[in-house]
Amino acid sequence: MEEPRRHQPRLSFTGRPGPRLEMVGGTYEVLDLSADGLRFRAPTAAAEQVTIGDVLHATLRFPADRSVEIEGRVLRVDGQEAALRLLQGQERLAHTPMPAGPASPRRTGLLW
Repeated sequence: MEEPRRHQPRLSFTGRPGPRLEMVGGTYEVLDLSADGLRFRAPTAAAEQVTIGDVLHATLRFPADRSVEIEGRVLRVDGQEAALRLLQGQERLAHTPMPAGPASPRRTGLLW
């Protein structure tokens, strides 16, 4: 039997506002997020500066002016998208109080 690819449920922000990833080089759109990592979209010029193996320090900015400081290693870069495996900040994403406020009953996966 094949082992699941992901260990944590993830939230996809396709078609709805999601958190923003703020780094020294700019602010980027978070496409999906779990307690283990995230995927973000960067403009072409910024994406060219992200390299597999880089360790990025950033702030995840959620609605209602809530934020989480994170650190993550770049696992994958594909065009304008990059994926990070979190090295720091997971505990704030996985446990209460949730960084983006109370859970919404219509959402599944991580609750905030």
